[in-house]
Amino acid sequence: MEMKEKYGGMYPIYIGFSAPSLTITDPKFLEFLLGSTAITEKSSDYRCLHSWLGMGLLTSAGYRWRSHRKIITPAFHFKILESFIDVFEKNCSILIKKFEQEVGKNSFDVYPYVTLLALDIICETALGTEVYAQTNAHSEYVESVKDMCRIIMERTFNPFLQNDFIYKLSSIYRREKKALKILHNLTLSVLQTKRKRLLSNGSLANQDECLGIKKKLAFLDLLLQATVDGKPLSDTDLREEVDTFMFEVGITFNILLISEYQDVVHCRCSFYHL
Repeated sequence: MEMKEKYGGMYPIYIGFSAPSLTITDPKFLEFLLGSTAITEKSSDYRCLHSWLGMGLLTSAGYRWRSHRKIITPAFHFKILESFIDVFEKNCSILIKKFEQEVGKNSFDVYPYVTLLALDIICETALGTEVYAQTNAHSEYVESVKDMCRIIMERTFNPFLQNDFIYKLSSIYRREKKALKILHNLTLSVLQTKRKRLLSNGSLANQDECLGIKKKLAFLDLLLQATVDGKPLSDTDLREEVDTFMFEVGITFNILLISEYQDVVHCRCSFYHL
């Protein structure tokens, strides 16, 4: 807020030895940039995401971005989202029970609870698998997600770690390799199981569906049936798009809340100025 008041709606920020980053706070200009389908090139800051997300929709550009966006957009049709309402309700019920345990105590941070809720919902809707993050918050997968988010933040704001040579000599890089192995293995394992079912049955239907019990199609299921230039997406393409979706959902939800509850944002800013 101070920088905006001092320099206006657009100003450069220099971090270490890298090229300056252009910070934009003007909402109309931001709307133009984010809504453009022509401006798709990403800044060098996105490199920190490549090891986890590869060249998914968030990090890709040009033809790849346009072709993948075209096949991903239908997955967010209201009818598809409505089919997952029971998933939202089930996981929100767990969250409410967690909150009930805090009643009568001192104030507490809701962030860890909401983060685990989001992870449960994302995994079930994107992968079609349950990770039970809320009931098993210290599972290997949940801890790996948390660690990768910390690693990305550390590397983004440390100019020395932005150098690939220096970064690969650091302990953070070793942490990243360990976390990525767990994260990628889960996605690929689910993907390979679903692809085998698709190849053997000619569809993603399982035994329950053959008996007339309709199953929801997760984000990954929809991508498995999609094609680009008449060809199905590779395992790497699928993994990158699913991992990207799982990473993005939490961020976009937070941005939505910030825009919806601006009074809370102003209150928080005022608190820090006291």
